[in-house]
Amino acid sequence: MTSEYARCRLVAHRNPVRDDRAPICDAHLMTGRRSAEPGGRTSARGLDMSDAKRITWGTPRQPTDADRDALRVDLVAKARAVRGGGWADHRSEWSAGEVAVVAYVLDDADVLAELEENEGTVLSRFAADLFGFVGGRKDNEKGLVDTQAWFDTVRKALGSAS
Repeated sequence: MTSEYARCRLVAHRNPVRDDRAPICDAHLMTGRRSAEPGGRTSARGLDMSDAKRITWGTPRQPTDADRDALRVDLVAKARAVRGGGWADHRSEWSAGEVAVVAYVLDDADVLAELEENEGTVLSRFAADLFGFVGGRKDNEKGLVDTQAWFDTVRKALGSAS
């Protein structure tokens, strides 16, 4: 007497090329064979997705002026910390993206080069933080004019009150 799994393996190995046969056990679902439901869908891992609920992300969040002000305050504080004490204490605490943005604000070309970043990569990535996904894409298409203007306000705030 063979187990259900063994029988399924035999059926699967008898016709390995044909994929129009529905699996007769859960073991087939894990091998990437078609789902047991007629017209069913399978994920890349072979899991039956026919009853999966569609994910709705809702309306994309649009950053507000208050969000941009908070980003400016945070970035100015980080830039001042680096100006006051150097990079040593901060590079291990901050993500590579945060380090790149601070280096861009401080015009630190050496740090940007170490991170393999440049003005374009920093600005295009930060545009979405400032204006949301759609707004960031639109600013990218315009040449990142609004993002550059925002960074000018950061540099002005950084220089005004040391």
